[in-house]
Amino acid sequence: MDELQQSLRIFATQRDCEPFHTSMNLMMALTGEAGELWTSNGLPGRRFATFTLGLNLERIMVKLDLNHLLASGAADL
Repeated sequence: MDELQQSLRIFATQRDCEPFHTSMNLMMALTGEAGELWTSNGLPGRRFATFTLGLNLERIMVKLDLNHLLASGAADL
C-alpha cells in the first residue's frame, strides 16, 4: 500500500496535479465515484459485488490519494 501511495505521489508531482487537489475537487470526485455505486433510491443492487466495489474504491484512491492529503494537511478543509 505504501509503495502504491508513493507511486501516486510521484505521478501527481511529475504532472503538477497538486494544485488541483483541493478539498472541493476531492469531494466532488468522491461524490461522483460514490454516485456510480447506486442504481436507485435504495441500497446498491446485488450486481455490485465486492470486486466491483473494490474497483470503485481503487479508482477513488488513485484519483484522490485523500489519506495522504488529509494526513499532510495539504487539503484545505
